[in-house]
Parts: sequence; structure tokens; C-alpha cells
Amino acid sequence: MSRRIINLKAKPAFAGTCRSLLRNDWDAGTMRRVVRLLDAQLRASGVRLRLSAGDFHAPRPERPGELSIGPRELEELLRVFERVGAPQLPAASPTVTGLLRSADNETAAAALRASVYLAFQALFDVRGETGFFRDLQSLLYLHVVDWLLPRLGSTAFIPQCDFLVSAMGYHCTAVWRDNPAHQQYLISVLAGYLGDREREKSALLASFRLTAPESHEYLTSAQCYWSFLLENRRLDDAEAFLLGLYRRAPRESLAEIREMLDDTFAQRAPLAT
Repeated sequence: MSRRIINLKAKPAFAGTCRSLLRNDWDAGTMRRVVRLLDAQLRASGVRLRLSAGDFHAPRPERPGELSIGPRELEELLRVFERVGAPQLPAASPTVTGLLRSADNETAAAALRASVYLAFQALFDVRGETGFFRDLQSLLYLHVVDWLLPRLGSTAFIPQCDFLVSAMGYHCTAVWRDNPAHQQYLISVLAGYLGDREREKSALLASFRLTAPESHEYLTSAQCYWSFLLENRRLDDAEAFLLGLYRRAPRESLAEIREMLDDTFAQRAPLAT
């Protein structure tokens, strides 16, 4: 299937809006603002995303600048998800039709729109200022796990939940191939949501190992892996990791690593009493 080319543009004001979103509490309002910012970047690029419940086979007239997403596009996404091995694929065409017909429900509509944005590159050939767009996609991805997926737990939303999880699987597999450290971090987030603790652990460790020591993300990546070990009471692993990190880390990180070691020893202390 030939993909339409989208030449993305980003206004200078978008960056400030994105920074303000990072400081906000993560709730329904914040997630809506992330989606609105994605919408705004598309509008700045001369296009608009529209979800359509049109017929599977009848052609739909396309308005200038409109990216119409209907059953045929969602079926294409299902085929893409299957090729990349995304998890929890929903069941076939009738489910896709149901996804669109449920768009009058606010939560279901939010899940469908988030799914399309996370899998946007499967439908469109994005060019231009893609970096900002991908950063917004990552922000949306994290909001989906933190806020939206827990609200899709009702059995009434199983198709929406499965479709959204599959879109996330596609996103971290296909969109971030050029940044494996971030890709592995996103995989760890999805694995954590799915309850796969070993996959979460291995992805966090891979993300750390793929991050250069001189990068400003190096210590953050180490903290993510260490926090996972602490939360799962793997104190021996946490101590061994931090001691190795202390030997290799840049000098400016050593004070913070010492604090992490102190916190780890403090976690062990109650076990000894």
C-alpha cells in the first residue's frame, strides 16, 4: 500500500507547550492536551486527522488536507501489527467496525485516536520535522500507560484496549529503530503494563547499556533499572549494579550513585532485624 507523504512542520511555540505538559499532573486533561498538540502540528503541516465510520468498500470523498481514518485503514493497521508481532491483536473486521461505532464514547474514542497517532508511521510517510512529532508520540505513549489503559479495564472496552496495546507494540518496535536505548525503555514500559517482569527487567538493562556514559540520560537510565530492582526486592542485584556503576560512571554522577547505594542498604536493613 502506497503511503501518503506528510511533510511535518513545528511552530516554535509548540516546544514551550510540550515542556509545560511535562510539568503537569498526568490525567485526562493532560492527555487531551498532548493529543491536541499532535493535532496542532498536523494542522501546521497542512493536514487534519479525521476518524470516519464509513463503509468498508464504498469509496469516501477525500477533502483537501484531510487524513481520513476508517475501517480500511484500521484493517491495514491490523495487518501491520501482525507483521511486526505486536501483542494482543484484536479480532478481525467486525471488531474494527465496532471500534469505529463506539466513537461516541469518550474513553473509547480517546483510545482509538491514541492508537492511530501511535501507529501513524504505519499509515503515512512522515518527513520534515519528525523529531518533535516522535517526542509527542512518546509522551502520548507514557500517558496511555499511566492514565488511559487503566480506564479501559472494563470488559466493554476489551477491543479498544487490545488495539491500543498493539499500536504501542508497533510504535516501540518500528518507530524508534534508530534510537535503541529509547526503544528498549518504551518496551520496558509496555512489558510492565502487561505484567512481564522479566521482559521489563531485560529491556531496562538493555536501555541502560545502550546509553552512552557521557549522555545526560545515562544516570536517568541507570535509576530506572535500579528502581525496578528495588521495587521487586532484588537487593543483591541492585547492590551489584550500583557498585559496577560507581566504578564506570562519570565523576559528576558519583555523589548521586552513593545516595542510591545508601537507599539500597536502607532497604536491606529491615530484613536483617
